[in-house]
Amino acid sequence: MYDCSTILNIMHPYLDGELPTKEAILIQEHLDTCSSCRIKFQKEKELLTFYKSNLPREQAPHDLKVRLNELIKDKSPVSTVQKKWFKIFYPATIGVTVVLLGLILFNLKPSEVKLSHLVEEALEYHVSYQNKPFKLQFENSNPEKLRQLIKSRGGFDIHLSDPEVSKLNLIGANLQMIEGIPTVLIFYKDSEGKMITLMVSDYDSFVPFKGNPEEIQSLKFYNLNFQGNHITTWQNKPRSYVLISESRKDVGNGCHICHGGNKEMEPKIQSFIDRI
Repeated sequence: MYDCSTILNIMHPYLDGELPTKEAILIQEHLDTCSSCRIKFQKEKELLTFYKSNLPREQAPHDLKVRLNELIKDKSPVSTVQKKWFKIFYPATIGVTVVLLGLILFNLKPSEVKLSHLVEEALEYHVSYQNKPFKLQFENSNPEKLRQLIKSRGGFDIHLSDPEVSKLNLIGANLQMIEGIPTVLIFYKDSEGKMITLMVSDYDSFVPFKGNPEEIQSLKFYNLNFQGNHITTWQNKPRSYVLISESRKDVGNGCHICHGGNKEMEPKIQSFIDRI
């Protein structure tokens, strides 16, 4: 069996189908058992598919050539001089049209949003579990028991509200080391089965994405809708937080994970949700 570092080194040849069958089987066996490598593999595969589907055309589409021919063609008799200029400018017209078409298609692509490494990791785990749930280190729906497990194993003392307060169903949690920094991911589902992921990390160099933050009690919250998910990030040193949900209402439910039952915070949370 290959280890994780070897898998990452030969992932691109594997995606391109360049490896022998024996090596490909060993890689697949590793991906079946390692959720971290499987998440990275899925991300690279999606990126490769996106690039291939957005490669520029080498030639103009046939239908476009036909339409240009009809527009340029003059039905009246064409003089020798006109034919000469037509032969000179027609290829140039086609070339310019193809270039303009390429520029239009390029500008229609969605603008790239720069996510911090911590947010990328949280999003990868959220989407991966959403698409194909993997086994969590701590699978426990009891908030107090899970809190004790997280505290004893990872050193994170996090308040987790009861389901009737947060309106979320607790699934479990994973402890991870991201760039050597202790991090915990807590997974929930709402009443409709939609995923909510809360990441808490000692990542003190966290830089959120650009935007105008919302401020509650001197804490700045950054919000972003990205690839069908709503992302909220904030920092309360020495900890950094990332909350990912599929709908805006679950941002409010996510706030209740830690602040549920706090009457002082309730109107501030609601005001925050209304402004998103």
